Amino acid sequence: LRTGMVLSKDGGALEKMAPVSFGSGQQWQSWIHIEDLVRLISFAIQKSEIRGALNLTSPEPVRNRNFTRFWSRKRGWPMAIPAPAFLLKFFAGKFAKEVLLPSQRIFPEKAAAFPFSFQYKNLGAALDEIYGNQSLLDGKFHAGQFVARSRKEVFSFFSAAENLEAIT
Repeated sequence: LRTGMVLSKDGGALEKMAPVSFGSGQQWQSWIHIEDLVRLISFAIQKSEIRGALNLTSPEPVRNRNFTRFWSRKRGWPMAIPAPAFLLKFFAGKFAKEVLLPSQRIFPEKAAAFPFSFQYKNLGAALDEIYGNQSLLDGKFHAGQFVARSRKEVFSFFSAAENLEAIT
């Protein structure tokens, strides 16, 4: 059994993660929801035709940057922090080179060849089940801006009629 990163409400990878994208963030990240993992193992046990290595991953891997962005927004964090590869290699050494930075775009070919149906194919559905449905993955555009001024200065600017043209 070859397992991607397992997503679960109870512990696992999500509990230990920080809102950091690794290196370029372009590397592929294969994952699977815990419920699909259990269902797929059970399915494989029942299907004697399945032989050899079995990839236990979602059929929709994502780039590290996208995974981190969706996950951090779901947690209510405003952004994901990029961690340059050279810093990761310096501080985490072999672990960074072998685990954090390589790209792993793994597909569940054998599961796809049989009529296995994933309950959580895409990352949005998996994170909704884990963290609830209030998220930034609902198709709406959300934006924020930090203004390095006091609340009083910001309010007076935005409440002045002559500034409406500047901000619209």
